[in-house]
Order: sequence, then structure tokens, then C-alpha cells
Amino acid sequence: VVSTQSTGEDVCLSILRFKEEFTQYLMAVASSDPEKDSVTTIANRIMDAYSNMQKEAMCDAECAAEVSESFYSCCSKHFLDVLSSKSMKKAYQRLYKNMWSSFSFSDNPAPDLSKAFRKYLAILDLDSFCGDRTDVYRNKNKQCEAIEA
Repeated sequence: VVSTQSTGEDVCLSILRFKEEFTQYLMAVASSDPEKDSVTTIANRIMDAYSNMQKEAMCDAECAAEVSESFYSCCSKHFLDVLSSKSMKKAYQRLYKNMWSSFSFSDNPAPDLSKAFRKYLAILDLDSFCGDRTDVYRNKNKQCEAIEA
């Protein structure tokens, strides 16, 4: 982790902090080959890399407070809660199946992307996603809940 103290630069909001994970994500996307790999395999590989990148970008203890201050408000928390609600999950599944049947060149059923989708939704709950690495999002969630009460 590049720290602001050692370089004199403000890097908490910079991609420099998670350059390796970002590169791995880009490589997962670029190396996707639908001729060799199934859609499910490609989606899981991309989501694994994306999840690793997000964990580094959002959960680093040295930068989580600044990242939270810049990107995680009570409004964005509410938005993320709505996006990951049970009703939205069902809507996403219907949309995916409908789009697959509209854009697929075969009569095969839509591939199972549930593992990749669960990984994506896990990122939306930053408190759980970051776990023990930082309590910044947990504290912000408590503040938001107090405001809502």
C-alpha cells in the first residue's frame, strides 16, 4: 500500500493503491475467451478479480475513512440496500433470463451466474464485505440508522 505519509502524495483515492488488483481484473476481462470457456466460467473469473479489486480499493484500513467520506453516504448506503434487496434480486434474475433469451443465438437455457451474482451483491454490503479490515462502514451505517430513526 502506498501511504500518503511516505510519498507526500494523496493516494487513497488513486488507482495506484490497487494497481495490481486492477491489472488482474483487466487481465481477467481481456483473457476471456467464449470459444474456450463457458459464460459461467468467464463470469466467475471476472467477478473474483473484481471482488479482489474492490476489497483492496474499499477496505484498506489506512484509506477506508477517506474512501468512505468520498463515496459512501447515507444516501448511497440506502441505494446499495435497495439494489441488493430481495425484490431487486428477483427482478435482476427475470431481466437476465429475458435478456438471455432475446440475445442468445441458441435455445440453451441461460447459464447459471448465481455465484458471480452473489459475489457482486456481497460487495454492496461494505460492512460485511470488508469484515475485520475496517469498521468505517459499520460506523457509518450506525450513523445512518440513527438519522433514520
